[in-house]
Order: sequence, then structure tokens, then C-alpha cells
Amino acid sequence: MIEKHVFIKKIAEKCRNDDLAVFLGAGMSVDAGLPSWKALFSPLADELGIDIDKTSYQIYDISQFYANTFGKKELYIKVGKEINRILESSNALEQLALLQSNSFWTSNFDQVLENNLSKFGKIINVISRESDLTSCDLNKYVNIFKLNGDIRDLQNAVITKNDLEKYNDDHSYFLTFFKRELITKTFLFLGYSFTDSLVLPCISELGRAFKNNQPQHYTIIKKSNSKEFEKFIQDLENRYQIEVLLIDNYNEIGEILEHINYYTNQRNIF
Repeated sequence: MIEKHVFIKKIAEKCRNDDLAVFLGAGMSVDAGLPSWKALFSPLADELGIDIDKTSYQIYDISQFYANTFGKKELYIKVGKEINRILESSNALEQLALLQSNSFWTSNFDQVLENNLSKFGKIINVISRESDLTSCDLNKYVNIFKLNGDIRDLQNAVITKNDLEKYNDDHSYFLTFFKRELITKTFLFLGYSFTDSLVLPCISELGRAFKNNQPQHYTIIKKSNSKEFEKFIQDLENRYQIEVLLIDNYNEIGEILEHINYYTNQRNIF
């Protein structure tokens, strides 16, 4: 595990050199007042007679069962209603929007990131489909790569088990571009649990290709005392080369990002 002051200075250095890409998971959207994945699909599980706290099925399974039973259109309506609403902000999201980075990646459907970046006058380019990659300008815009799709186009989002199983076939160019960024930039993962089948397989593939020269990445995760958690952190650091900063409370993320922005700007000024 990395010490907080070392983490802050390393990320600030990457920002100054325009080497940082940020990956946002559902945790950052929860910070803006949106429901977690579990909270989002809990009412849908209830309709199916499934106890989401006791079932061994994953969220994508429950989503698939709901689409099978009530139709995909009804699934989109239910999910869209919860996600497509007025969003709040937070210190963490505002500091995130001020980071010196033009590359943001997310597994989220919502518009939390876009809203916060626009609030600070950033010119953004949202890339949520394969065809959008042709409009990507790595120097002119702040690019937001939405790997699972966008709330404004749920028909093309990755929301069911079937969508997930077809991901490699339907989004091969997206994955190729993501792997390119994983090679050329340092990633900071925020609010991301690493439990889906998207990020770690890509990093693992690059690790096999580059042997001991794979790039170093970083993440911030809340502490847990379980042995299982300890093994998980060791695996992230040893097998995937992801340095982990452990925190006691997610409220610390805003303060950490604020310090990163301070050190980035301090060097830029002088």
C-alpha cells in the first residue's frame, strides 16, 4: 500500500505531464446522490421475487431476468427513471473536474461527470459508441469514454447479462482504444470495485504482453479488516500493478484530489 503524501505527489506529477487518465466507477455517482447498483436493481429484484441480499446471482443476472420477464423496454424505463434525474455535486466531484486530465473513462450510464466538467467551463466530448471514436481529439477536448453506454441511449448500453457476454464482439474497438490508453497513460481508478469483467482482464492481457514492464496504475479504496479484503488488495498490487491508497472514509477523496490539484498548479505556476 502507498502512503497518502507519496500518492498525492505521484498523481500530481502525472497531471503536470498530461499523463493521467481517470476511471470512474459507480461509487462516484453515488456521491452525487444517485443510487448504487444494488439499490437501483433492488426494486426490480423484488418484482421478480428475488431477495437481492441473499441471492447468489449478480446484478447483470437480475437485469437479464427482468428483461426476460417484462421486456427490455420496461427495463430501460425503470433504470432510466432512477438515473436520469437532477444530480447533486460534491467536493470530490468538483475537485475531480479541476484535475489536469483530458481523458476520463467510466462504466457509468449517468451524466454526473459531464455536468461537473461543464460547470467549470471544460469543453467535453462524450464517446459512448464505437462510431464516436472517430470524433475523439486527444488534444482539443476533455474526452469522456463511456464503456457501458449512456443514459440517453440505453438501447445500446451494456445493462443485461446478454449485453455483457457480447461485449468483446460488440465493442472490440472500444476495448482496443482502452488498452492503448492503459499502455500510454497512468490510470487513477475512483469509486470502482474491480468486480466486473472489464478492466482487470484488459490489464492482465497487457501484463502478459509486457511481462515486467507493464504500466503502474493507482486507486483509492476504503479499508476493510477482513482477510478476504487483504488478499484482494495484495492481488491488485502484485498481479495487476495497481498501487492502492487505503482510506477510512470515502469523504477523504475530495480532500486528496484537492491536494493533488494544489501541487499540480503550484508547479505549473512556477
